[in-house]
This record gives sequence, structure tokens and C-alpha cells, in this order.
Amino acid sequence: PAAVVVSAVPLAMWSSGACLCRTDAELIAAAPAALLFHAAAVPRALFAETGNSWAALFAALAALHVALYLPLPLADPDANPFHVWLRRFLRSFVQLLTEPVSGFGGDD
Repeated sequence: PAAVVVSAVPLAMWSSGACLCRTDAELIAAAPAALLFHAAAVPRALFAETGNSWAALFAALAALHVALYLPLPLADPDANPFHVWLRRFLRSFVQLLTEPVSGFGGDD
């Protein structure tokens, strides 16, 4: 009972905040942190209390979370803001790794 009360308030706060998101940027900023928190908290709570009987449910929910970042719909992948954000992040990360950083090393 105490665990439900302690976890219900933050979940209610996050849910109300997610419902109030009006733009794609707000949703993109709010969703990853909350999904990461729930992805870490759910298996701990389920496996600690009930054993491995909830493993299939958790695997299905994790697969649904990963599906957010797929380029769907196939006809217009730019319509998915999660996929657009992931693609932009990966491009900037690859650019960071491939381009030399000025100011370090020898000036030959």
C-alpha cells in the first residue's frame, strides 16, 4: 500500500504534464526521461513482488517503446517526431565523432 501511494503521485504528475504538452518539442523533451524511469522501475517492482510471471508483459511494453522510434508510417517517416529526433541526434553524434576538434593536438 505504501509503495502504491509513493509511486502514484509522481505518475499522476507526469501523466498530467504529458497531457498538457502542446508541441512536438515539449513531448520529445518530456517523454524520454519518463519512459526511462518507467522502464527501470516496472521490472524492479514486478519481478520483486511476483517473480518472473510478468516478464512477457514487460517485454511487450519495452517493444512498444522501441517502436516509437521506428520510421513509421513508411510513406512519411518525417511525420513521426520521435524518429526525426533520433535521426537528428545520431547525425550530430556521428558528425561529432568524424570531424576533428580544433584546439587539441599539434598544429602541423
